[in-house]
Amino acid sequence: MLKRLGTKLGDTLIEVTLAVGIFSMIAIAVVSVVSASTTGAQTALETTLTREEIDTQAEALRFIHGSYASSLATSNEEDSSADMGTFYSDIWKKITEKAITKEDGTEHIYVPLQPATCQAIYDTDEEGNSELLNHAFVIDPRQLANKDANPLLEAKADGTYSEYFRTTTTFPRLAYEEEDDDNDAPSSPPYVEGIYVLAVKDPELTIIVDDKGDAKETTAYYDFYIRSCWYSAGADTPNTIATIIRLYNPDAIHDVIVDDSEDNPELTYTVRYNANNGTGNTATQEATVGEPITLRANTFKYENHSFLGWDTSSSANNVVYHDSESVSGGLTTVAGATVDLYAVWEEVEIQPTCTRYMQDFNSSSTNWCNPGTLIDKRDNQSYTVAK
Repeated sequence: MLKRLGTKLGDTLIEVTLAVGIFSMIAIAVVSVVSASTTGAQTALETTLTREEIDTQAEALRFIHGSYASSLATSNEEDSSADMGTFYSDIWKKITEKAITKEDGTEHIYVPLQPATCQAIYDTDEEGNSELLNHAFVIDPRQLANKDANPLLEAKADGTYSEYFRTTTTFPRLAYEEEDDDNDAPSSPPYVEGIYVLAVKDPELTIIVDDKGDAKETTAYYDFYIRSCWYSAGADTPNTIATIIRLYNPDAIHDVIVDDSEDNPELTYTVRYNANNGTGNTATQEATVGEPITLRANTFKYENHSFLGWDTSSSANNVVYHDSESVSGGLTTVAGATVDLYAVWEEVEIQPTCTRYMQDFNSSSTNWCNPGTLIDKRDNQSYTVAK
């Protein structure tokens, strides 16, 4: 009797231990899944916020460019906007003075688009110089309407590197610190965390003719590389997002079109839209040098792909212009030129439109849809099928 009772007690202890072990494994698995989901959601949120910061910098650059171009067109008029025209002119000239000359074939500027670490962006050489930070800057959008402020935040100014440029603590952003809890006045300047802009000038000089008939060389356009780098929670590999926008030199545009008398008729160029693996006829559009242009709406189709915008390179990796975008200064300063734009596509995941059991089909079945999901009744495995 005692022997039987001892055996039962031993069996019970084993069963309890086994149950606790199984429960622990299930609990660990659930926590791991929840943790992965939380990390994924946080990364998605950080990516969205970073894209917003990049878009803000792009729009700020376009605003400065457009405002300066408009001031040139009204430079002979006396109005209250004259001071603001000078303000935006000064900002544009400071930005372009820091521009890098990019040689043909260069795939990146100083630091690879996917650096090994975010710190590599801020590293200096043995002499204490950072080639990248010598040219990096951002625009403080809160100061763009204040002619007494300085919206241009430079990583290096007056020979000294700014203490406000640093690696990110959360996601790439302009981090404003509150100086006064009562009025919530933002600090000036803000900390620039994990985001920066590089201006890269056209490697070839363009010859233009000014309103006096004098020929001179100038830079036709500038490419602005807006880049970011940060780490998601618990990640060792940095996340990076970048874009490029091209803005044409308002000074060059202004000089080309100043004299449109009968002896110098309007100068035109052609915009050619390329499908880049899409279907549809290649479209063209005529435009006038120096005049605003609204790009045509995309009519190309590419199965299982969505249209993102237009690139000026045949590689079609970056969106330089969006669909139907209005470009204030036009796309080129060269009369008779052909500007090629290439469609940028993003593959779209195919979503099944119906679900059927595999065993219900035979050669005469007609109730099928494409794409669809087939389920095998024997093992309940599912398969996505599409033409």
